[in-house]
Amino acid sequence: MPIYFAPWNWVTAQQVPLITSHWEMPRADIGLGAIDLRSLPQCGSPGPTPQGFGLFSLSSPALIGLHLGDTLFDAVSLPLRRATGDFLNIGSDALSSQATNVLSLIMELYNRLGDPTGGARWKPIRGALRSGVALTLGRDVMRFPLSALMRDNTIAVFQADYRRNKADGVPLTTLRKWTGSTMRSLWNVMDDEHAALLLPPEFVGDGWQPPATVITESFNTADSDTLGPDLTWTEVSGNHFEIITNKAENKNVFPAVSQSARAGTALASADHYAQADVTWEDTSSAFGGTATRFAAAAETYYRGGATGWDNTDRLAKVVTAVLTELFNQAHTINAETLNVKHTSDGSTIKVTVGLAAELSGTDTSITGNLRTGIACDNDSNAARNFKWDVFEGADLAAAATAKGLIPLLKAGR
Repeated sequence: MPIYFAPWNWVTAQQVPLITSHWEMPRADIGLGAIDLRSLPQCGSPGPTPQGFGLFSLSSPALIGLHLGDTLFDAVSLPLRRATGDFLNIGSDALSSQATNVLSLIMELYNRLGDPTGGARWKPIRGALRSGVALTLGRDVMRFPLSALMRDNTIAVFQADYRRNKADGVPLTTLRKWTGSTMRSLWNVMDDEHAALLLPPEFVGDGWQPPATVITESFNTADSDTLGPDLTWTEVSGNHFEIITNKAENKNVFPAVSQSARAGTALASADHYAQADVTWEDTSSAFGGTATRFAAAAETYYRGGATGWDNTDRLAKVVTAVLTELFNQAHTINAETLNVKHTSDGSTIKVTVGLAAELSGTDTSITGNLRTGIACDNDSNAARNFKWDVFEGADLAAAATAKGLIPLLKAGR
């Protein structure tokens, strides 16, 4: 499993007619896994000129960038650490002597060199007390307990997102529930003392509330160009959805576009899922699925689902309307209806399509967004529509314990 640092590759809709223009890993034909090391502005910039880099594992060697090793446990020498710093434009001495193998180098990039805002670099890896931290690269999944440093990084990202959400006018009730949910995930308790550790200092007075949010949509209403009736929806990337026979359906447009609709009710946590029964009308259909961490005022979200034309389950992200394909696996998609459950949990995103095995990967880009929705690609062929029914979005379950069960760590939180 050769592992490389390399630029992302831009693919136009003309090269792959059934999907929109997007970023994907180099040599995707032999790709196993990817870790995105771009800032949010870089993720949101369309090609063809690459900006920033990723870490990619392939099934066989290729000439794509800086070869880091062939396993996560291959030793990393001082010259290779310095070459990595130069390649990533972070300085030849940025990586410390603690980065002794490929895995520890990756974790140092995430834990010590990330930017909580995502504005200048990739964001740090995040996790929770109940589940720790997972790092996925291709076939390898490494799990770590939530260390004090990882908790501090998770808090730093939360505070950056909290300030952004305040500036965007997110209601205080929503923010309070989000604070309660994040407290619970980090300490398994919810109280004023931990809220003061979590909230940005200037907003400690905002307080917190216990989280509890489940939203559902039946689409059980008369045929209409307006989605509903149980939730208020915003068609983010154009007016391409409608209700037909008690189901949501996408309209066909030309040229091919990514389509998405956002549910108007916020959840209490950025760790949540969105699921629906999705119908592929044709075996040559493009992508159809659901969306998580949907920004309240931007075309930014993760999406999970499947494509019929190449028989794959897929996970991707859209940052300010620019698509990056992240992870995929083989799965035969017929003209059929399957349940799609897409989840964002810390720095892990995953999707389950029907009875297929879960597809998951690591990405740190999109954080702090509390909305969910539906998403698809459209190739203008009238025989390739999608339908959605029985939509649900919910915070991930995590039972709080009585105050004081988890000791308060004031020095390292």
